[in-house]
Amino acid sequence: MTALPQQKSNYYFRRAFNVTNTELAELLLAATCTDDYGGINYPLQVYLNAQVIPASAVEVGTGNGNEVRYFDLTPFCDSLHAGSNTIAVAIGNAYAPDWDNVAFDVALKAIPTKSSVARISSIDKQSSAIRLGIDTPMGTVWRLESADHLASTNWQTFETFTNTVSATRYTLDTGQGGRSPPSSTTIRFYRLTPF
Repeated sequence: MTALPQQKSNYYFRRAFNVTNTELAELLLAATCTDDYGGINYPLQVYLNAQVIPASAVEVGTGNGNEVRYFDLTPFCDSLHAGSNTIAVAIGNAYAPDWDNVAFDVALKAIPTKSSVARISSIDKQSSAIRLGIDTPMGTVWRLESADHLASTNWQTFETFTNTVSATRYTLDTGQGGRSPPSSTTIRFYRLTPF
C-alpha cells in the first residue's frame, strides 16, 4: 500500500508497462484504496492507453482501505497493443482539517490466451500421414524431429520453421526429408527443439 501526502483534493498516477502478448484470456485489476468521507465514496478513474474504463466497472474504495478488490478488465483489452502501454489512475479525496486517511495501491495481472511455452499440442493419425498441432511463441525458430525408436539417438529433422502466427500451427508428417512414411512404422516419437 502506498501512503499518500495528506489533504490533497486529487491524486494522479501513471505507469508504463510492457505487453508481449495481446491475446489475453483475462486482464485483472487488483486495487486497494480508501477515499470515503461523510458517506460519499469517490470512484477510481482508470485509463488504459488513454481509454477510460467506465467508473461502474471499478469501484474500489473501502472505508479503511484495507480490502483488496478485483475487477475484470478483459472487455477493455482492445485498447492494449504489443510493446509499451500506459495505465493511468485518478482518485478524488475528501478530508477534514484534522483528518485524512487516503491510501492507494493498484496492480494489473494478465493471463495470456496461449501459453508462451513451446509444445506439440495435438497428434492426429490420418490414413497416410500424421497431423501435428504446434504452439510456439511468435518470432521464434524451431526444428521438428521424429524417431521411430524410443531409445534412438537418431532423431531426424523433417521441418524447420519460424513461427509467424499466434494460433496453433499445423503440419503433416508424410515421411518427408528421407524418413519412412508413418504408415510403415508401428510407432513414431516427435520432439520440438529450438533452432
